[in-house]
Amino acid sequence: MNATGVIGPETLGVINILTLIFDLAIKSTLLVCAAGLVALLLRRRSSATTIGLLWTFTIAAVVLLPAFIIVTPQLSVPLVPDISTWLRSQESEFAASVFESEKPPAFNRSESDSLRFSGSVAEDGQGATAGAFFIPELHWSAWIALVCLAGSALLLVWRLIGRGVLYWIRRKAVPLGNAQLTRLLEKETAEMGLKRRISILRSNITTVAFASGIWHTALILPAEAGEWDEDRLRMVLLHELAHVKRGDLLFELLAQLATALYWFNPLVWLAAYRLRVERERACDDSVINTGVRQSEYATQLLTVASDMEVVRQPLWQAATISQGASLKNRLLCILSPKRRRSTRQGFAAVLIGLVVVLLALPLAAFNPWQKSPTEEYLHQAGGERLLSLLGDLRNPDSQVRMQAVWSLGKIEDEKAVRALRSALDDNDSGVRSSAINNLAARGDAGSIPYFVDSLLDSDYRIRAAAALAVVKLLGHEKGEIREIVMKNLILQAGSKQRVFALLVSAIGNCAKKERIEASGNLMKALIIYYPKEEDFRLLAMKTLADHDEPLFYFAFCIPIHKDKSENNRIFAVARLAKLKIKNADVYEALTVGLLKDKSAKVRAMAARAFGEIGDFKAEGVLKKAVRDSDPSVRKEAEIALKKLQMLQATD
Repeated sequence: MNATGVIGPETLGVINILTLIFDLAIKSTLLVCAAGLVALLLRRRSSATTIGLLWTFTIAAVVLLPAFIIVTPQLSVPLVPDISTWLRSQESEFAASVFESEKPPAFNRSESDSLRFSGSVAEDGQGATAGAFFIPELHWSAWIALVCLAGSALLLVWRLIGRGVLYWIRRKAVPLGNAQLTRLLEKETAEMGLKRRISILRSNITTVAFASGIWHTALILPAEAGEWDEDRLRMVLLHELAHVKRGDLLFELLAQLATALYWFNPLVWLAAYRLRVERERACDDSVINTGVRQSEYATQLLTVASDMEVVRQPLWQAATISQGASLKNRLLCILSPKRRRSTRQGFAAVLIGLVVVLLALPLAAFNPWQKSPTEEYLHQAGGERLLSLLGDLRNPDSQVRMQAVWSLGKIEDEKAVRALRSALDDNDSGVRSSAINNLAARGDAGSIPYFVDSLLDSDYRIRAAAALAVVKLLGHEKGEIREIVMKNLILQAGSKQRVFALLVSAIGNCAKKERIEASGNLMKALIIYYPKEEDFRLLAMKTLADHDEPLFYFAFCIPIHKDKSENNRIFAVARLAKLKIKNADVYEALTVGLLKDKSAKVRAMAARAFGEIGDFKAEGVLKKAVRDSDPSVRKEAEIALKKLQMLQATD
């Protein structure tokens, strides 16, 4: 898992690695089992060379299996659930809730003044983004992947150390200096058809004879080799030259690589062992085919094994005459008169290689894993970006989470909305406020219960953000959105009469500019979308008036312009007169009320309001009102003009 505890691209990378490991384990097992079955069927009818070829190609296919899986077109037959669904933890559940859920998150309603998503609050009372939630913890699935990779790395290092030891032994070895042995080597090399130059060296370090070097080959003999008789030397040379001719030095490297990559699969180790067994038997057959008597060769093999006292495979794992299978089995094979001892590889190599490839490629192409919705989304346009932002939402740095919320707000995708909903549970009020604003801007119906409940949050900043969101959605163009908002407001407030007490109280927590806009937008939404609810709008204005907040003045300007209720317009004008605010909005609203309103009561009240406010700019409109058709309006306009004149004289 990533350090933020979320399935991000890097986390899916871990899951993909683990999936690949499982995939390779299964497919390598099937390949080895198939090879073992064929080898069992060929045991009595084929030579060690043929069976050895089978194991060689099997080991090669196992090593190349990862490359085959990558390059071959995948035949997807989803039979096995994706590993991410097997190993799902709290962290992966978070991503799954965003990418796989088809429903909005459920909310818990409580009597407390703060609400959180179900199950998201830690036992210590801190939010989901606090404290231990951010401790980078690796899921046990990640540990499996790390152990597998670490095991392979350690074995590869161990193999490299072995190759280093082998190189060191060869560097320390010196030419044998035996002309007779050199001539024998040249003779046997020519008879075997080997065209490369092979040197023969003596080492005081090793007690075994072995061949070294794929391109520049040398036969390394122990110091005691100078005391061997000609027959023994010849048989050792023939055996090691057979290894060289067969390419066993390269195939041994392949076997070492296979066991390092698949160290967790005992069947691959078994395949490598069987390769070495058949390799030694094939080389024994090659020696016998040169005319060496079987009994004599068996005797020499016993002598070599006794002198060398080899009890374990050397670190460098070279091909030697005394290794590969138990000595007893090798002797039985050497002495058996019924064994096939053909060492030809041409047609058999082509046929076996073709069969193994035809088996390995379809097996590599076969993909039984079901993709999780999260992984599928990752490969869609913008999926990686969204998944990365999802990880940022669990970052310990609140600024990173804030930036993630801002970025998610710019993505037009339902899954981005779900991710934003998850940020409503953040412990930082700034992050939660930003998430509320972005979700409200999208008109997210699924978050409305949270917005309404947050009007009672213990943090005034959350109350303010929730108030702005609720007001914005009360004016939403979609009727179903407005209906959900009002339904939740009534549910939270307990009655329709208390709705505005809840909402206006939260608006009072907004910043100065936001209080002006929010109160005005509230009245605008009520007038536009609740035109017949005259008493309801009046209740909203009375609630705003009860708070005695001068910054709510804009809420009383709107009804003068748009409300069709005479009583509501009168109340709005009276409230502006009491607030005594002098600005362009109030001046414009009262001017409309004074000169354009159809109700004489409203016009008269507007004239009186200008007088009480003492706005000198109103002198011109009041002079026009003096000529109003209604005497009560003319009277109030004259009184207001006198008040302005008295104020001017006083100033």
